[in-house]
Amino acid sequence: MTKKILVMCNEFGSAGALLSPVQKFIEDKKADISVVCHGPAIDVFKSKNIKYNDLEHYGVKEANIDDANNIIKREEPDLVFTGFSQPPFFLEKYIIYLSKLNNLKSVSILPGYSNSRKLVDGNNAGEEFMFMPNYILVLDENAKNEMIENGFGKDALIVTGQPYFDDLGRLRAGHSLEKTMEIKREEGIDLDRYLILFASQYLEDLARTD
Repeated sequence: MTKKILVMCNEFGSAGALLSPVQKFIEDKKADISVVCHGPAIDVFKSKNIKYNDLEHYGVKEANIDDANNIIKREEPDLVFTGFSQPPFFLEKYIIYLSKLNNLKSVSILPGYSNSRKLVDGNNAGEEFMFMPNYILVLDENAKNEMIENGFGKDALIVTGQPYFDDLGRLRAGHSLEKTMEIKREEGIDLDRYLILFASQYLEDLARTD
């Protein structure tokens, strides 16, 4: 029987990190993928023509724990795969918390450095790691070691690198010296000079507000 993965995200950065794994899941056809997104994340999946459902599809109005429970009941996933969002959006946290209660495995991507305990702790005493998934995919060994120092269990942290860069690997594999020379000719650059690409973040998208 085919397993089902529920993907949940809200923020632009989280969606960008989830995008490459989700594309791989879809290409491999080894699981049914259900993407649920909100806010800036919608534009990321829409840009790659990946099918998704927004919160209105589930009748979500307040994005509270009851709404999260309704999504899980409706989708009936075998695995939950999420990003992390900052307050006041807590739906991903609720999805992770409810996954524990329903004995579902959960995996989250942390695409950069962050105050990681704020992402998994509750607001009250005794709620440490209340929203901790089974596994967190982290950027590098430095991020992993920093999180271990902050109390995370090392077995729950998996170094995967930055998923944003997956496309760069594919582009490099398809590139050649001949293509570099062609670009230099088109841009009027001397063939014996270096060609350097600087790529910044999508600051306009990151800074935008609804």
